[in-house]
Amino acid sequence: APRPIIEYRLLLEEIPTAVSIRDLDGKPVYCNSAYARLFGYESIQEVMSTSYADLVPPDAWKVFEEELHPKMLAGPWSAELKLRRKDASMVCVSKSTNLIRDYDGTPIAVYAILNDITERRNAEEALRRSEELLRAVQQSLPAHIAVIDRDGGIIAVNQAWERFARENGDPTLEHTGVGQNYLDVCRRARGPYSEGAGEALNGLSGLLDGSLDQFEMEYLCPSLSAPGYYVMRAAPLLHPFGGAVISHTDITARKLVQETLRESEEKYRTLVENVDATIFRMAPDLTP
Repeated sequence: APRPIIEYRLLLEEIPTAVSIRDLDGKPVYCNSAYARLFGYESIQEVMSTSYADLVPPDAWKVFEEELHPKMLAGPWSAELKLRRKDASMVCVSKSTNLIRDYDGTPIAVYAILNDITERRNAEEALRRSEELLRAVQQSLPAHIAVIDRDGGIIAVNQAWERFARENGDPTLEHTGVGQNYLDVCRRARGPYSEGAGEALNGLSGLLDGSLDQFEMEYLCPSLSAPGYYVMRAAPLLHPFGGAVISHTDITARKLVQETLRESEEKYRTLVENVDATIFRMAPDLTP
């Protein structure tokens, strides 16, 4: 049976991928409709009067002329680029090129295949900005923040956490930094002020195995300056791989005020109970 005749030009017109052929000086030889649409031109004929200078942003022309174009003339090459459309707006493309040679192997043109990746790049940029914002928020919080994985390994900490660790005996974060296991630290806790380590271990273990949906405890923590009071709060990390987010907040000032108030109340209660007089209070309606 005779082999079917394949009209490759018609095939290139049907595919959604942008394809172009330019001679070694950059003059267009061929492009399909997808290429014209990618760069905002109304027809293929309009593209035929363009040059690389029409597509490359002015601030990137020197790099293109001195670095990228020579690579295109040397053989197979690919990169992600930001190019200019007819209306001067930018489009991000994934571009792959190779040489077209004549029968004796001499290069005569460069063909290019381009895919529009603008949406992907915009999504990546939005994700990057979101992550930067989240990181900035995390680093700005005064509480000491650590994130642990499902096995208790520390996978992230904020600056407040690192600063407290460095100021209190762990200058290189060897024992409290990323890579250490928070649960193991609790298990190994010994000596003064380690009474709450067991409670913390049980609470975090409950979060990680799903038996608890939150955990909170107050504890007295030693430091090189003076012991301080802290509240530890932890919640599950909403991530497919599990884990937990832990915060330690300094509540020393509040605890000292509470202690002062308690001592004051005890002092005046003792005074009132022991004074040689009858003391009572009356409501506005004269009810004792």
